[in-house]
Parts: sequence; C-alpha cells; structure tokens
Amino acid sequence: MTDNPNTIPPEAIGDLTSLNHALDEHAIVSIADTKGNITYVNERFCSISGYSCDELIGQNHRMLKSNMHSPAFYEDMWQTIVSGNTWHGEIKNHQKDGGSYWVKATIVPTLDEAGKPFQYVSIRTDITEHRETEEALDKLEKRFRISQSFANIGTWDWNIQNGDLYWSDRIPVLFGGTEGGMTTSYDNFLNAIHPDDRQSVVDAVNDCVENDAEYDIEHRVVWPDGTVVWLHETGNVTKDKDGKPLNMLGVVRDVNARKKAEQALAERE
Repeated sequence: MTDNPNTIPPEAIGDLTSLNHALDEHAIVSIADTKGNITYVNERFCSISGYSCDELIGQNHRMLKSNMHSPAFYEDMWQTIVSGNTWHGEIKNHQKDGGSYWVKATIVPTLDEAGKPFQYVSIRTDITEHRETEEALDKLEKRFRISQSFANIGTWDWNIQNGDLYWSDRIPVLFGGTEGGMTTSYDNFLNAIHPDDRQSVVDAVNDCVENDAEYDIEHRVVWPDGTVVWLHETGNVTKDKDGKPLNMLGVVRDVNARKKAEQALAERE
C-alpha cells in the first residue's frame, strides 16, 4: 500500500469502473464543454441517436435539436446550467435517419474552483415508448371527445361503493351548461332532472343496481335558463365475483328533437 494519501486504492478504482459500466448499460451519457460542444458520448448515446462517436465528438448539441420545443425551453435550460444549477426535464431529440426519440434528462454542471461551470454532464433515460403511448392516448381521447360532440352524447361512470362519479365533457352541455362548467356529482345530476321525472329516474337507477334491471329511461332536464330538454339514458352495473355492485356505467343521448316531433304528431292527431 502506498503512503501517498492522494493515491486512489485499487479497490476504489475497481468500484468506479463497475459504476461506470453499470451507468453506461442503463443511461445515455454525454459530456459537453461550456459552448455545448460534445466532448464525450457513451455507446447508448450513439445507438439511440444513430450517429457514430466520431460524428458526435466536437459537434454542438444543437445538431440533435428537434422542432418540438420552443426557444424559451432551451433558453431556460441553458440559463439554469450556466448558473451552476442542475436541470431536469424531458426532451425530444432528432436522429440521424430523420426520426426522433424522447429522453428524460438530468444535466449537471461541473464547477471549477471559482464555482464556474467548465463542462456539463448529461445523463438521460429513453422514454420514447412512454411518450408515444401518451401521445396515442391523447389522440384517442381527442377523437372520443369529437365523436361525442358530433353525436351529441355523453358517458358517465358512477362508483357505487364510494360515490365518485365521472362524466365526459359532453354531459354538462347536455344538461344546459358548458364543457367543464358543471361540478361532477350525483346530486347535481338529480337536481338537473325535471321534478316530475326525478323519482322515476331514481327508481330506475335503484332497480338496476339492486335487481339487475335494464337501465333504459327517457326523462327531461331543466337547463339553468329554464329550457326543458329530453334525454335518453341507458346503462348497466358491473359487479364483483360475489355479486356486489361496483360501478354503474351509462350513456346519455339528446333525443329532444324526436320527442318534440312525437309530441307535435300526437297533438295533430
């Protein structure tokens, strides 16, 4: 063993080597100078970007910039690390073949004796699959909302056990409000129903929950401005293996035009 206190013991060097190997196996790592020019990349960085090590070293990180983020996004990132602080965020980067990938990144400035950054170490995790799933779900949700708007229908899900109620954005519109303008609750649902129809709706809900009866009812609602509108509701109850009611799911449709036509025909006859 050496007497020099600054000498790193062999076992510590081995630990650092193992740590670096584990990091390279998991993360996308790069180091850049104060101008953003790349001075080091690991194999995972090359693999995900599509560039070779020789193509990346000496180049600026701007070569990976996608058109996803605004200039303000990059300005905030740069100001954070230039100030000596660590930046965390999610970035969409450009690949050599024209594709793109998402990473969850941590950029850590390395400071000199004066407390000024002299390089930036970036450690990233590939989250492309996760972000693509989120984007796909977002598209489906938008299509769902548009289709409900065109069909003028809404959907709801009532948790029978704890009373929680979810309804789609179209429900408040059908009840005379605006999207998001009506507090979601069973009481608000009942209060919107025409007084003459309220008990029949309550009875139909209870009969469905308790006796597995089909929930299929037409009733009136009174809008805040006093307008009376006809709606048609259908639904069913889901139960656990022991037959305990869990959720009641339903669909609400606007049938006002049909009901008005039926009433007009009946009056003529």
